[in-house]
Amino acid sequence: MNCSAIAHRAGLLLTITVALVVSGCEQAGTSAAAPVDPVISNVSANAGGPYAKLAEDPVVTFDASGTLDPDNEIAVYQWDFGDGQTRNGVQIIHTYPQLVGEYAVTLTVRNAGGLVLDSDTTRARIRLRPVATFDVQNHDELVIGTPVVFDASGSDDGDGLGFVRWYRWDFDYDPDDGFNLNQSTTSPQTQRVFTRPGEYPIALVVVDDDGFRSEIVTSSILVQDAEGAIIIIE
Repeated sequence: MNCSAIAHRAGLLLTITVALVVSGCEQAGTSAAAPVDPVISNVSANAGGPYAKLAEDPVVTFDASGTLDPDNEIAVYQWDFGDGQTRNGVQIIHTYPQLVGEYAVTLTVRNAGGLVLDSDTTRARIRLRPVATFDVQNHDELVIGTPVVFDASGSDDGDGLGFVRWYRWDFDYDPDDGFNLNQSTTSPQTQRVFTRPGEYPIALVVVDDDGFRSEIVTSSILVQDAEGAIIIIE
């Protein structure tokens, strides 16, 4: 067997430099791979999340305290925030640029020797507020006792990263009293029957899939008796 064949018998995972003398021949400085036992660990990394903040205040607190480390092996919690920045720590506060976007965030945990024990990936979104708007569909025809149809399908999540999850209505809004929830739906359309004539200020708030609320938008309707009609008062 020649020296080259002996020198390149490969194990896995660790490369070392050796000098071999076999049957009178010597080959120095040859790289060979020596087998090393794999890292066996009970660690389970947990990056938490998903995380979301508004672009007006893009400061995110990342928390790896849900990581399982029964044998106290972890020496380093390393975060990669997906924007070119990294930091170490169990709980880290990181400020993103005030730009709307979604970032892949990776937590890597290592032992004292620097070997990777486990990793976990989550996401961080920097969002805009959702935008609420609505119309009264059949306001030219309806009177008391007849359903009034409200349509908020023109509302959106504000940035295209998600969707509107909730449409929340106050059918007798009083700015001094604040927003009082009368109805919450996942559908942009809803209806209401008014049993007494009068002017009703209507308010809508929409909530996106990360839980951020829109500003309150309002419009008033005038409900008349059976001989009148509903008109919009802007």
